[in-house]
Amino acid sequence: MATSQKIPRQIFFFFGPDEFLLREKVKSLLDSKGFDFSHEAVETLDGAASVSMQEILASLQTLPLFTETKYIWIKNLRLLEKGGSPEEEKIFCETIEKGIPLQNVLIITHSRVDQRRKIFMALKKISIWEEISLSETYLKQKIEKIAQDFGKKIHFKALSYLMEELGDNPARLTQELEKIAIHVGPSKTQIEVDDISNLITSRKEEPFYKFADAFVNPQKMVSLKVVRQLLLQDENPIGMILHLVGHLRMLIQARTLVESGSMNESEIPFSYHKNWIEQKIQKSPPQIMEQFPQEAHLLKQHPYRIHLLIRQSLQCSLSEWIQRFLDVYESYWELVNSKPAGEVLEKLILKS
Repeated sequence: MATSQKIPRQIFFFFGPDEFLLREKVKSLLDSKGFDFSHEAVETLDGAASVSMQEILASLQTLPLFTETKYIWIKNLRLLEKGGSPEEEKIFCETIEKGIPLQNVLIITHSRVDQRRKIFMALKKISIWEEISLSETYLKQKIEKIAQDFGKKIHFKALSYLMEELGDNPARLTQELEKIAIHVGPSKTQIEVDDISNLITSRKEEPFYKFADAFVNPQKMVSLKVVRQLLLQDENPIGMILHLVGHLRMLIQARTLVESGSMNESEIPFSYHKNWIEQKIQKSPPQIMEQFPQEAHLLKQHPYRIHLLIRQSLQCSLSEWIQRFLDVYESYWELVNSKPAGEVLEKLILKS
């Protein structure tokens, strides 16, 4: 647990992945001053909600009315996240660096901090800061509790696998465990490694999957936003394109099965049914399955992922998917020939 040097300041900055632990840290600070969250000396602003920067700045400069000191707690200040407004970031940094009234104490907490932002470095310089990390024991207990909420137990090996792949983000853990609980069904009470190994999206791959899903749907604005974030993070644009190529290959295979008559489009279930998927795959004509590329074969995917691919493939005809595949491949060669990545990817997205 990293902390700043303990020197008298008016600004406290706590960050870490768990909202509950951050709240408990603020509660402890207020308790030490004889206050709680409902006290008139405490003002709470949720930066993730509709609170504007003007409201935040006005609160910082407004003196307390009925108490000697005012505690201003800003939760999830958007400026600390990826994509925060540079203009607002500059104004906020200038305000806190100049100083706020001596009667005011500012407390900032956030669970999704982009540590490369200017505001993050500024806060570390002028505040009492602390990174609230999760202990392994606490994280394991939290995962077990989340699984329990979904009516499941989780094997210790599966638990370790989840921690390795997803890290310590409680929101991600809840999202993925819900997906796993639906996948294994109500009859199975314990989650095993095999239930999740091909189902969850790892931290490293998540942005690429988000880009692929937004591209094929298509959600152009989402695609552009994700691509810009990936490029800002110095991700390899050719790697992004190749991930898209792999995803489109799978969609072409899935759509081929539908148009070949192996699957009746009207009978494809909206919800996941493992047995239905496995039966349809087993009955698919060998002459069709043999045409699929071995390095990216549909049969190598988990049945749940096959279900998602089949549902997604219904959005376009086979010829349309092939055309989109060719468009992506054209973009690949443009990148290989050193055309500007941002320009190539933006043109591809807007064309889709």
